[in-house]
Amino acid sequence: MRPSAFRGTPGLFRVRRGSLLAPAVLLGALVSLSCDARLYLYIHGGRETLLPGRAYGDALVTQGFLASVPPGRGLPPGEPPRRFVLRHPLRPPDWNGTLVIGAHRGLGGIRRGLEGADLGSGETELDDLIGWWALDHGFAWASFDRAGVGAGPDGYRLTEAFARLMFDQIRPRLAMDPDRTILLGYGEGGGLARYGAAAPDETFAGVVLVAATLGDPEGASRRRNARLALAADRETSDAGLAAYASAAGIGLEGSRFWPFYDAVAAAPSPVLPAPPVALERPVIEVVGTLDDFVLPEVLSYRDRIQAAGMAGVHELRLVPGAWGVGPGDDAVEELQAWAAELGLSEPDRAALGSGRSLAPEVQRALTDLQARLRDSAR
Repeated sequence: MRPSAFRGTPGLFRVRRGSLLAPAVLLGALVSLSCDARLYLYIHGGRETLLPGRAYGDALVTQGFLASVPPGRGLPPGEPPRRFVLRHPLRPPDWNGTLVIGAHRGLGGIRRGLEGADLGSGETELDDLIGWWALDHGFAWASFDRAGVGAGPDGYRLTEAFARLMFDQIRPRLAMDPDRTILLGYGEGGGLARYGAAAPDETFAGVVLVAATLGDPEGASRRRNARLALAADRETSDAGLAAYASAAGIGLEGSRFWPFYDAVAAAPSPVLPAPPVALERPVIEVVGTLDDFVLPEVLSYRDRIQAAGMAGVHELRLVPGAWGVGPGDDAVEELQAWAAELGLSEPDRAALGSGRSLAPEVQRALTDLQARLRDSAR
């Protein structure tokens, strides 16, 4: 259901307890105030629209920009705009009490499809996978643009600050605090969510990881380098194909995704430290069995979890025949456009939208985690 027309001025936005700011415009980053080492974000501008008659009644959508400083103060040069979205049921009886913070796969910003069409801002990348479904099932949902911030500890600190800001938005709107806040991370957003699973702060009650990176950063780097070295031979001999499949870590089943993997891996990224495995909150992890981008990392992370005696708070759910994206996922067209820029053929681009969708299992994971947290609080 499409949003109704602009619903008037957004009014004042509560940023943190005891602090009210009038809306302004643009830009975002990070800042530490006084002796408090935590980061704070402020809402600049924004608008509210009404989504009438959804499954759990009417919903309110707020969109705007985040900034590191209050309106009227200058920002360091080069700071990118950070768009955000917050959606929640309009009436307290329609809300299940859970706020979900979505950390998306990419770095955010404007995304373009194959024909150059604007696919929306980066904070919407999770919508077809879980965001709109969450709202339709009584959750409050919020996500934002992480442009320029990767999957490491800095990404988590920014996400934690955003979660506190959204928590304080919910309070005056529904006249109650969220019962719990869940972090749902996808891809690189899942990588930073691994830090959230082990963080000592109490921002998040639980974590859902979806096709998440940083399960084994050093191992991923070794596999990437080995595959690049073997890529030329895989087309010329059975032995080369077998060696490449071994380096991929999952055999031949995901071979239709290999051209894209090779093209992306040709521009290596820094190797971040492995997140800690002393988990402070329950985690449900979802990954496709054909996702040779991250599946070996995920399995290595599970092994580290088990070796640390933390298996009781980490559950891994494998989705047969699924990759990182699937049919109907709003990330498919962006990846296909990216593949076209990398020079991949039309069949190689089309393969990126094949396989099963992760969406049903991600939805079950969120529902199950919410139920466990609710029951444990009784």
